[in-house]
Amino acid sequence: MFDGVLQNTIIYYASFTDSTMTVAAVDRLVHHAVILEILAPSFRQQAALQRSSSTDQKQPK
Repeated sequence: MFDGVLQNTIIYYASFTDSTMTVAAVDRLVHHAVILEILAPSFRQQAALQRSSSTDQKQPK
């Protein structure tokens, strides 16, 4: 369930130069947050797969 939170936290670490500031920022963001896990197909992933498959068909091999 918390894989997405961990992944987003890693992105925050890359965004800030100081790890202490990163931890403080993430803590403030998620302290009162409600984390929802949606168990459904990803529309963005489906769109990306469709784009990549249409690009593969256009390129000669």
